[in-house]
Amino acid sequence: MAFQDTCYSIIIDAVLTDKGRERMAKGSFEVVKFSFGDDEIDYSLQPSGSLIAALHQPITETSTPDIALTASAMYEAYGSKVSNIHYGLLSYPSQEILYLPILKMNSKELVTDGVVPKGGWAAGTPTGSMVYLSVNDETTDKVNEILSGTFGFLEASSLDSKRVIIESGLDSIPEYPSEAVRDKLEPDTLSDDYFGITLPARQYFLARFGLMDYHYTIYVDTRFISHVIGCRSCDAQFRNYADGKVEINFESSYDSIPTSVATSFESHKGMIIEGIDNEMVDFAHTPGPHGLSTFYSSLRGPKGTVTAFNLNVDNDLKINSAGTRNYKYTNYGEINKMIFDDIHKFDYIDTTVEVVGNATLSRTQVPIRLVRYAGK
Repeated sequence: MAFQDTCYSIIIDAVLTDKGRERMAKGSFEVVKFSFGDDEIDYSLQPSGSLIAALHQPITETSTPDIALTASAMYEAYGSKVSNIHYGLLSYPSQEILYLPILKMNSKELVTDGVVPKGGWAAGTPTGSMVYLSVNDETTDKVNEILSGTFGFLEASSLDSKRVIIESGLDSIPEYPSEAVRDKLEPDTLSDDYFGITLPARQYFLARFGLMDYHYTIYVDTRFISHVIGCRSCDAQFRNYADGKVEINFESSYDSIPTSVATSFESHKGMIIEGIDNEMVDFAHTPGPHGLSTFYSSLRGPKGTVTAFNLNVDNDLKINSAGTRNYKYTNYGEINKMIFDDIHKFDYIDTTVEVVGNATLSRTQVPIRLVRYAGK
């Protein structure tokens, strides 16, 4: 169902599913629950000021930035049995929550124990925000040969070697509350330790409200991705120490198979993986950049949890250059493209992986490019 408030009247566009029409025909249809969402709204269109205030401003000829925001086109309602709300409005049990965590892909130029958080970072290579995924050994060897091993990418044929790292937490340093707010929230216990990038701040702003994503759902297009490779929480570590040492280990892995959770697209499935404590903090007395959490983490504020995953590709897409190219490369991607140099040809398919924190319902998207060597 979709509705739009236009000229002080509400227009409701309701479409029933097959089950809804059946119950309507039997006279037993009754609305017992509903949700609101704002999937259509691009909040980057609001340049400055309070967004809530802007949404309540009348639309005039001179308020062009607000027109783009408040007059956004509405999605058409459709009769899928699954919800068409991806970004629903949330309600949290505590009024003391000051900040909500986000999910962010770790983009640090860091290689530790075979872990590559980013899809690639070498100068002069096609990196951007796209994470490249080699579908077979031949492609892996060819890309490393062309780029002299300087380009970080995922390998479907070597699932333990490299991963995408996703962090959950705050991407800003919390502001110190006023005296009145401090007395109301936590009298006599609040100290400066809570407002740096510290473990007490992590506990105060995230853990005590249950805003810790110890499980993540990874949504993938199963036409291309067969399953997700997650890390085992009992073996994984992501922390730094005052002496400058760091422990980063996501090597122990397991297959996560598709769940029965409904998605908005028939070809997409959700797969659940584990998260671990993200204990990257600031140590003011540690010399050099190693004392800062941002040397290892992409989040600027207190961290909650972190997870890492790799992706396994559908077997039909793994055929090497001597075999017959699968039709999916032609139908859904590009073939015989020179994306790394002017000699070698590659086929590729672009897809998107969506990551959702199961506790916070925060989410992020990771663009993935499946790459297959096609010859010269």
